[in-house]
This record gives sequence, structure tokens and C-alpha cells, in this order.
Amino acid sequence: MPNPLKDIWKAPQALLSPVGGLGDKLKVLGLNLSTRGSADPDETESQPYNSTVSFLKEYGFSDKMVESFFVPFFRGVFLERDLKTSAELFRFLYSQFAKGDVVVPENGMQEIPKQIAADFEEHQVKLGKRVARIDGRTVQLEDGEAIEADRIVVATDATTADKLLGVDSETSFNKTECMYFVSDTSLDLDGDPYLIINSNENEIIDHIFPASAVVPGYAPRGKTLISVNIVGDKQYDEETVRSELKEWFGTKHSWKHLRTYAIPEALPQYLGSTPSNGEYQVNDFTYRCGDYMAYPSLNAAMKTGRKVAEMLAA
Repeated sequence: MPNPLKDIWKAPQALLSPVGGLGDKLKVLGLNLSTRGSADPDETESQPYNSTVSFLKEYGFSDKMVESFFVPFFRGVFLERDLKTSAELFRFLYSQFAKGDVVVPENGMQEIPKQIAADFEEHQVKLGKRVARIDGRTVQLEDGEAIEADRIVVATDATTADKLLGVDSETSFNKTECMYFVSDTSLDLDGDPYLIINSNENEIIDHIFPASAVVPGYAPRGKTLISVNIVGDKQYDEETVRSELKEWFGTKHSWKHLRTYAIPEALPQYLGSTPSNGEYQVNDFTYRCGDYMAYPSLNAAMKTGRKVAEMLAA
């Protein structure tokens, strides 16, 4: 459903959208306004836990609107099926969707770490190295190399950080699988090519991102690249997914499977303030950062890294 707050000329299109009734659409407008300026969840006072799905129903949205739009859409954001993620995080992310644009780097997500690394000399960054353990101010690599440091920042996923620091951050995770397919035929999409969501619980596919329709450079000329997202523990095989793709896009596409990524720790679960929230300094010379320290998102991962950098520079 188009957002009339971002483009007033799309207001009639939003009202005529088949998603939800008129009452639901007016409540969407109210939700857009009421969540404007919502602060990052780690910067607000701790609130009693309330799930996203409970919040939406208490707000007055119809069951149809919740089940046909909010649940399938935010299932792809939270990577969990029931929207038990804290409403605190939902309000913040909803405000970002309402006022901003969802984008991907033109040359792929790898451009983000490349931009960060661009300010370093080549000898300052070691690639393809695994850390075996941390002994005081010494970082021991698996290949036997030992690196002495005045300060150590553990900027990893929660599980790796726990192992290296000898702690338990009590982090639970949401899981997903991402499958990539390519076709020799272009997609016929109505409107802007963003995210295709599926509200049918009986089907395997949850979301489809038409990657090369959004960024043509993501696939060779004349090819169509899509990514298929399957949230949780669904049992499926490649042929079932391919069959559903034919139902969605017709038989003119011959979808070639490129690769499947199973990601069991895709995002930290967020049911409110985390046990490790804000505890960036482990001891006098060791620090840690990552989205599990705040709330699950790329934004929080970079934000906690910046906070640690500011602590070191102080």
C-alpha cells in the first residue's frame, strides 16, 4: 500500500488499495503520525514487554489487515513468524519505513565494509584470519600468530563474542534461509519493484526480492536475479520452491537455482532491553559491540561500533 505521507499524489492509490478496509487505512495514517520521531529502542526507558502483534490488535487494526499485511511484511524484517518481537522495536522501525526509503548499495552489501576499510592502510587489516582466543592484551590467531594490543574491540556476532570473552550474553536468534535463482526472462512487475510478500501460510516462500529489477547491475544483461526468503523451520525442497515461483510468475521463466544460504543466527531475538544492553566495556582494555548489544539491525551494529570508538577516543 503506497504511503501518502511520503508522496501526496499517491493518496488516492492508497485509499483504493485492496489491502485492508478504509478504517485500517485511516489507522495506518494515524500510526504513521504517532510513530514519527520514535527513538532508537536502546535510547528509551524500558517498557513492559508487549509483542508487535498484540500492539497492532490493541491499536485497532482488523485481523485481516494484521494477517494479510503486517505479519507477512514484518516477518521479513524480524525473521520470525509470529511477530512476538517487542512492539518497542516495531514502532521505531515502522517510523523509519514511513519517512525514509529502503535501499541497497548499487554494488552490493560488500561496499559497506569496503567503505569502512578504505581509511586504513593495507597492512592494518588482516583478512581470512580467525581468532582462537584472547589472553589479556594478546589476540591469539588460529594460525599461531599473536597480536599484542593496548585496546581490544570484539566486533563479532554474539556467539563468537561470548566464546572469546568467556561470557554468556543470553542471546537467542531468529533463523532464515535465502535462495538465489536466475532466469533468462525479465519480470513483469506492476509498480515499483521492491519486496514481494506472501500472506499464504500454506506456501513455502515468505518473500521474494527482485534484486536485478531494483538494481540492474546485480545480474548480467538479459538475466533476472531474485532472492527467495524462507523464515523459520519450514520443511521444503528446491522443486517445491521452483513450483511456487512458476505459480507466481508463470511458466515462461525457467528458474535456475544458484545457491542457498542457511542462516541459523540471522538476527538476535528482541523482546525488549537485552541483558548486555549498553555494557560495551568488558574490562580496562577490552570492549565489545554488535547489534545484540542494542537491537537487531545493521543500524544498531554500526551505532554500537561508533559508541565504542567514541569511548576509545575520549
